[in-house]
Amino acid sequence: MQLPRLLLIDDDVKVLRALARMLRQAFDTTVAPTLIDARRFIAEESFDVILCDMRMPSMNGESFVATLPACVAARVVFMSGDEEAPGVVSMYPRLLKPFTVAELVSALGSRRPAAA
Repeated sequence: MQLPRLLLIDDDVKVLRALARMLRQAFDTTVAPTLIDARRFIAEESFDVILCDMRMPSMNGESFVATLPACVAARVVFMSGDEEAPGVVSMYPRLLKPFTVAELVSALGSRRPAAA
């Protein structure tokens, strides 16, 4: 059985590695430490769900997701270390760091497209 594809976007490489380790049994994971990398992966590959940090060096996650096609943006879950990340549109779920594995898997599952 093929695992669902997940794109992890975070500028903190330690966070990326930890999340990839936590999710390796449930997802085929690609990591993107920059939004440039993320944009390239999205252009080249298809992902079932995207987990994106809200605060990135070049732009915030919401601004980045606003540049994506709606069908891709609909699969995004944000994560944030801030209690109140300004401007987050309510259509995007947001996990507050630190979160549990169960919270993470639940949030990611809620954004995956329905099985055909």
